[in-house]
Amino acid sequence: MSYPTINSRTATLQQTANYDTLPDAVLIRPKQLVASGLVPFSIVTVWRKAKAGTFPSPVKVTPAITAWKLGDVREWLKDPANYKAEVSA
Repeated sequence: MSYPTINSRTATLQQTANYDTLPDAVLIRPKQLVASGLVPFSIVTVWRKAKAGTFPSPVKVTPAITAWKLGDVREWLKDPANYKAEVSA
């Protein structure tokens, strides 16, 4: 399945700052996730929280590219303190 992505090559920070107009299926790379201000912490903390299940799990786009679905990040933003990532079967 092909997902639309946002990364520093195809979108400016100003474009990603208005993430509420983008579809849930859009993928955001870690650097843009942090630089856009969607999350109030570092890339390392994003990975740590994802591993702990307190932040959405990333999607492996290619062996070298990982990103997060914007819709998953939006769900996390609704209640970050009580968020628990869904466990895949």
